[in-house]
Amino acid sequence: MTIRQRFGRVSLLSCLALLVIVVSACGGAGSAPASQPAKSTQPQAAASSASSQPSAASSASAKPAPSAPPQLGKLTIVISGHSLTQGATYVAVDQGFFKQEGFTDVEFVETGGGPKAVAAIIGGSGDMISVGFDDIAQAAKSGQNLVALALTYGGFPIQVTVRKDILDKKGVTAQSDVATKIQSLKGLKIGITGPGGSMDRTMREILQSQNINPDRDVELVSLGVPASILAAMQNGSIDATDLSNPQTAQIVVQSGGVVLLDLARGDLPQYKGLIYNVVALRKGDLKDKPEKALAIARAMVKAHQFVLSNKDAARASMEKFFPKIDPKVFLEAYNEEYAAGTITGDPTINDELAKKTLIWGAKADVVKVEDVVDRTFIEKAKQSIGR
Repeated sequence: MTIRQRFGRVSLLSCLALLVIVVSACGGAGSAPASQPAKSTQPQAAASSASSQPSAASSASAKPAPSAPPQLGKLTIVISGHSLTQGATYVAVDQGFFKQEGFTDVEFVETGGGPKAVAAIIGGSGDMISVGFDDIAQAAKSGQNLVALALTYGGFPIQVTVRKDILDKKGVTAQSDVATKIQSLKGLKIGITGPGGSMDRTMREILQSQNINPDRDVELVSLGVPASILAAMQNGSIDATDLSNPQTAQIVVQSGGVVLLDLARGDLPQYKGLIYNVVALRKGDLKDKPEKALAIARAMVKAHQFVLSNKDAARASMEKFFPKIDPKVFLEAYNEEYAAGTITGDPTINDELAKKTLIWGAKADVVKVEDVVDRTFIEKAKQSIGR
């Protein structure tokens, strides 16, 4: 084989080898994208996953979903008697605000007098009490730990009502001076819920202001719940009473009664600014069951807001609790209270008014405002609801 032949052969082989290398190189460059996804599958999946999740910034700005209310079971509310002083509580029940806060059902227990209501709640017969602030203070003075959370009524609702035929015999009218009006009560049968309650205490004070002995010069008849007093006025077995609306309005229309003294409208200035009706709980429950206390506070704040912004719907809610009161009479009583602002006020208990009420009740020497008032839950409720 000649050198030329050899060289040609080697050159041919070299060319073939070079061609293979070039083709391989070209093929590799072309096939790299096809094989690349397999290598980048994990990063792409991570990127895809990351893109489907909110960024740290968006997560921080996102609002948390509202949590479900606690399951609190049945709520038993102990009251001394039904009247418009309980108006906000009625709205909270009828509009479902208590259920919104986690209570499965609500029941009223009407005892017929503040002292009986206090005894019931202290004895464990209820979860919440709605009675006179003076009853709560009296309980504290006796070592029974009840704490007021919220107002249900802004004012002193007592209205002394007397049968017109009796006043006519005595020559007394609604225009007579205060002293004459009080003197006309001497010798009468006066219906109250029970001894020691707000009605009993107020009537005794009014009588004593004109040197009338409440144990000798009149007959104070304990009749229990307001409905019984209303019936007694209607059948003539008592001559007078010191109830509040809507029963007072019913007495005027159906029993020929006359409002002799209206403490809610300032006829006796010493009662102006006193706290009357409040919602209260056992002090131990505030510590051991704070979620229940906050739920009650939230429901009461919602109720007050509803009354302010839905006058007619609030009236309808309240009226359901007075099936024996004439609708026209109830409407008149409701409008009177609404215009006076007694059922539309802020549920927060004012320290100065609480102190004034303790002084009036002769309890300020042993009972301090902080002993019987806790605004913490109402303030938390107002903040969380947005008031």
